Amino acid sequence: MKTFKQIGCLALPVVLLLSACGSAPKRQTEAPKVTTPEQSVEPSDISAQSYLDKAAQASIEAQPQLYLRAADRLLFEEQPAKALALLMQQTETQLEPELKKQKDLFKAEALLALSEPKLSYFLVKEIDQIEGFSGRLFHTQFESARLAGHYQHAIQLIDKLRPYIKFTEQQDFNNKIWQTLIHLPWPESQQMARISGSELDGWLTLLALSYEQLHQPTELLQKVLQWQQQSANHPASKHLPQPLITALQDTPIRPQNLAVILPLSGQFAQQGEAVQQGIIAAQFEQGNKQQTVTFLDSETLDYNQLATANYDFYIGPLLKSNITRLIEQQPNQPMLLLNEAKQEDLPNHPQRFYYALAPEAEARQAALKMLKNGLQQPIVLASNDNYGRRMSEAFRQVYADQGSPVVGYGYFSNPEEMEDTVERLMETGTSKSRIRTVKQLLNNSPKFEADARNRQDIDSIYIIGNETETRIIKPYIDVNTSPFAPLVPIYASSRSFSSRLNNADMRDLNRIIFSDMPWLLPGRAKHTKLANQMQLVWQNASDDKSRFFAFGFDAYQLTQHLLKMKHLPNYAYDGLSGRLTLAGNKVERSLSWAKFSRSRIVAVNP
Repeated sequence: MKTFKQIGCLALPVVLLLSACGSAPKRQTEAPKVTTPEQSVEPSDISAQSYLDKAAQASIEAQPQLYLRAADRLLFEEQPAKALALLMQQTETQLEPELKKQKDLFKAEALLALSEPKLSYFLVKEIDQIEGFSGRLFHTQFESARLAGHYQHAIQLIDKLRPYIKFTEQQDFNNKIWQTLIHLPWPESQQMARISGSELDGWLTLLALSYEQLHQPTELLQKVLQWQQQSANHPASKHLPQPLITALQDTPIRPQNLAVILPLSGQFAQQGEAVQQGIIAAQFEQGNKQQTVTFLDSETLDYNQLATANYDFYIGPLLKSNITRLIEQQPNQPMLLLNEAKQEDLPNHPQRFYYALAPEAEARQAALKMLKNGLQQPIVLASNDNYGRRMSEAFRQVYADQGSPVVGYGYFSNPEEMEDTVERLMETGTSKSRIRTVKQLLNNSPKFEADARNRQDIDSIYIIGNETETRIIKPYIDVNTSPFAPLVPIYASSRSFSSRLNNADMRDLNRIIFSDMPWLLPGRAKHTKLANQMQLVWQNASDDKSRFFAFGFDAYQLTQHLLKMKHLPNYAYDGLSGRLTLAGNKVERSLSWAKFSRSRIVAVNP
């Protein structure tokens, strides 16, 4: 029989409460104080200055080891900057191999304390053993690996480091293990080698339970209790990681009386109705007959009446101007807001999330993809409207933040401006002018032929325009590219794609790589039935309407995934609008990539 006890915040089983409330450790900073699990061969009361004084009087042969001991003491005295400076001054020519490894360890410890985990990891990742310093080595390898993002290596160090963890450090160590595990990509964690009864096997089992049941904390609690009983000797059995305990205490999101606030009249009624249809389709697909969904028109709604409403979850509003009005009346209710807002001006709530179709997010994603592909010098061609300027600025900001500003950018409003903008940015205008001058000098001789040369410091182009604008500007790019120059990759936003493009249109767009919702791209077999039903309801629906439909569908589906996304950073929901993850309280959307190729659209690996 399980015993329950009411303590503080939540009634949890006693076995969980051992680590849940009273004994929670203080939070450590990400650059922890260097500890010394093994005893040094030198007396612990000798100061760094004493070693430095000894080194000044010692022979040249004896100095390197004394300076090494001085650096070690500086680390103990919490002076990592001085320790690193001292170590950097010393050469390794007179150090034996074991002392060289000690020196690398001390440098790595100093770098770790100075919040430089990547440099620290580079120094110690290949070291297998250092006599007398095993605990410090494994500790530094583990900390630098997890903080530098090498999560799998960090997890593989658990068994080596565990014998050096004091009883008072067990909870903090388990917390770090869990934080490392949940950052592993889910398939990768499932593929890690399991040895029945090993510590890692137990951790992976606990992680799998969380992925399966975290949307239902009560059910997960029962599974965890069973795991604790079956794994009594596992280090996490009596010291559950605090983040998992927090997840177990979180309130499940299971709205029974859901309110959806959308513009169902006025200027944005079409967008609001498309989102509404997506939500209705998602509710029908989920088949939740116990749930009541009420649609409220944000344009006619008296927000003051919401103060006494009994809705247990809100989706919307779609318009940014109405977000503050809703939160003022319902500051303590969970909600999924369908736009971005200045969160610093709003009261905090642990179950308030933001999900938006922001064009800036698409532009940032494109910039990061191009940077990852090694494209450091792009030019940007954007339509001269609010949409184009917002995306262009967001794209350029990503490159500026990476220390690689774009080569140039320009805006266009008509075909004449397109041609001028392309010539200016690719600097073919000057070359064409020179060719005309030479022709005049040769009396326009038909024997003289020359091609304009474009600048050579461009390695990519990003286009922000609708499908018509992109079709017009692409030939200008082609004719302004020298026959002798290599073809640069051309990327474009989702505005460049339309489901109504015919074969001739796609030939004009050949080679262009673009991003868009998976819902709009070929190969959506998973939702073919849903797509056909939507087409029956909406005759000749526009792509924009389809995008808002997908947005509404995913917004409704997200309610059952938000709790997992909140506590498992690598958990993602593959929706119609993209692959959705959570960063803080903001839903981030990863789009699909495709390419126009020989009158076809082919998928591009992300």
